[in-house]
Amino acid sequence: MAIEPVIAADHRRRTEVALATLNTHLAGRVYLCAGEPTIADLFCYGDVAFAEVCLFELNRWTNVADWQRRVRSLPGFKGPFELLAMEDADLP
Repeated sequence: MAIEPVIAADHRRRTEVALATLNTHLAGRVYLCAGEPTIADLFCYGDVAFAEVCLFELNRWTNVADWQRRVRSLPGFKGPFELLAMEDADLP
């Protein structure tokens, strides 16, 4: 599937803006809304996981990367691609 370079560049730019905004929001916080994880963290994690699959280097946004590690370390946590049947997916 070919994606127009202009469209891909626009999506990349918007994702970088979203990650920068999330990074700023997480400054000085452990989780998105409270001192403990909430459904907001789990919901938002899916978008961040997808950004990672799209080859965004999340370590550029240190607060996001730290938050992602905290979410992944929650008891019983499974990422979206562990929960979905992905055997037919064509991922990079």
